[in-house]
Amino acid sequence: MEDWQLGKNIVSSLEYALDNNHLSDVEFHFVEEDPVVSLMAHKLILSLRSPVFQAMFFGPVAGECGKIEIHDIESSAFAELLRYIYTDEVVLCQEDVLDVLSASHKYFITGLVQKCSKFLIRTISMTNVCELLEKATLFGVKDLQHHCLVFIDLHTKEVLKTDGFLSLSRSTVERILAANTLHADEFIIYQAIQAWVVAECNRHSLDCTVFENRRVLAEPLVNLIRFPLISPQKFSEEIVGSSLNLLTPQETINLFQIFTRKLSNPHDIFCQPRKEEMTLTISRFEEDGRCRFWCQGIEDKFQFTTNTELVLSGITVKGSIQRCGCFGFMKGSVQILEYNKDESVILGLKHLDHKQNPLIRSHQQSSAKEILYDIFIDFREFSIFITPGKNYGVHLTIERKLEECDCNEICDCYDFVSNRYPKEEVHAGEVTTTFQNSGEAVVKKLLFNYWR
Repeated sequence: MEDWQLGKNIVSSLEYALDNNHLSDVEFHFVEEDPVVSLMAHKLILSLRSPVFQAMFFGPVAGECGKIEIHDIESSAFAELLRYIYTDEVVLCQEDVLDVLSASHKYFITGLVQKCSKFLIRTISMTNVCELLEKATLFGVKDLQHHCLVFIDLHTKEVLKTDGFLSLSRSTVERILAANTLHADEFIIYQAIQAWVVAECNRHSLDCTVFENRRVLAEPLVNLIRFPLISPQKFSEEIVGSSLNLLTPQETINLFQIFTRKLSNPHDIFCQPRKEEMTLTISRFEEDGRCRFWCQGIEDKFQFTTNTELVLSGITVKGSIQRCGCFGFMKGSVQILEYNKDESVILGLKHLDHKQNPLIRSHQQSSAKEILYDIFIDFREFSIFITPGKNYGVHLTIERKLEECDCNEICDCYDFVSNRYPKEEVHAGEVTTTFQNSGEAVVKKLLFNYWR
């Protein structure tokens, strides 16, 4: 036998043993797959990493279990679980990350749970946020739960119309409705609950035209809807007049009395508006500087931290009309990054090509020689959550390249306005933002959302 151990560290040796089934003493069979897949491993290694495996192989009731059948996890996900146990490394992809999360939760591999959570947070979208919230709740992954709930707060109207919302459990729907930060009209929320009740009736083979069937499912939910914020006319015509009404006759009477001010201080119905979504603008400069970049690349790179939980909605760059008299075109990219120890993760990436995707410009100020304007670069689609105390970065790069402008002439410049002395700390109300600056100071503002 070759001396395969030579030159290998502990991780390389463990990886070799896993990949080559060397000295393995346990075999996992995935009997639900056709053909049946088998994976080999080592009881000692598994037990050193997982209390579940330790109890299975060396606990008081451990038996002779050289072969184990797996029914609830895909072999590809289990292979990644083993890879992480042996090497602390894992390759996650959208197709099987939820299976890997399920496996890591089942076998109590907490480090892998966190890696799955971070991966899923970066993939939250309108189509999957409800499923991710349900899974995060099932597995007790608090960080993922929190990011899903904030995403729903930001995109309430859109999420409520998805098939994913209709598939939620009642407890999860109740949790969403209890939030004081939902960004939607109360009537839209009511319509979503009505649609969810119909879907739930269908799942339980109940006739949704029978009021009692609808009501037993809607019981804890209707009390979370703030009916007094709906207009009396819409309440009368769209809710009471609907064949799928969810309210009892007494609740209907009480609400009409509230509308006519004959009943005050109701005990079971919310009357206060939900928290308002606010926009916060953080300016890096006291005022605009003047610095032209003639036919050269531009790079602005900086890090920032805040003391408050926010959602980054975009950045602005200060520009001006070019010498030919038109706005011209801009090519480049902007990255939003999160820094964790020695590594960085891209949270959002926008490729800037003004010719293909016109940027949002707002007129700022003008003189006889030039017009200045802000270029807004929108990052709302990425739902970038800013956690207090963490380091984040913005990296803007504009290419050095001649471009054909709106006037169909070749323009020989990118005309941006820069300030070489950006602030190191900005206070806006209770929010403090700290900057570490490098490169040209071209990014003028950071725009955030929060709730008040």
